[in-house]
Amino acid sequence: MNISEQSFNSFAPDAYLGHEAMEYLALEGYRAGTLSHAQASDLLGMSYFQFDAFLKDRHIHDPLEERAN
Repeated sequence: MNISEQSFNSFAPDAYLGHEAMEYLALEGYRAGTLSHAQASDLLGMSYFQFDAFLKDRHIHDPLEERAN
């Protein structure tokens, strides 16, 4: 899936996609490195720490750390 900055910006904050779809979009964008941690957490309406816990619960690591290895 190709998620671009343009895709991220095309979603209005009040657009309804369903919670699971928004989670998928945010996670895939974050994994691909297209969305930053802040952008993905904002998309889900979470704080930095809430999104960090959300990632850890799903065993998702920082994509920049994975690219460095």
